[in-house]
Amino acid sequence: LVFDDDAEHVFMPQIRQQAIVALRDAAVALLVVDGQAGCTPLDTDIADFMRRQRVKCVLAVNKCESEKTGELQAADFWQLGMGTPHPVSGIHGTGMGELMDALTAP
Repeated sequence: LVFDDDAEHVFMPQIRQQAIVALRDAAVALLVVDGQAGCTPLDTDIADFMRRQRVKCVLAVNKCESEKTGELQAADFWQLGMGTPHPVSGIHGTGMGELMDALTAP
């Protein structure tokens, strides 16, 4: 979901509207953030938006390749108020089992 209404991106309002429709129909949403970049202002904006939606949202912190440093990277995202930040590595597949458990939990 992109919040920047740059004039060069003429389809952004339509993309945003489609995302809102999809969230309305979803049972769960996955918010993926960059653990190496740390918590950014855009992450905060999107988390604020997601908290206003009526759908369960799970937070995945990607690029957490090392188990030890991944936990530290993920800890930075507690400030978003989205619940447990799940450290994962898309490249190595680490943390995916726990993430799937969180996504499918009632």
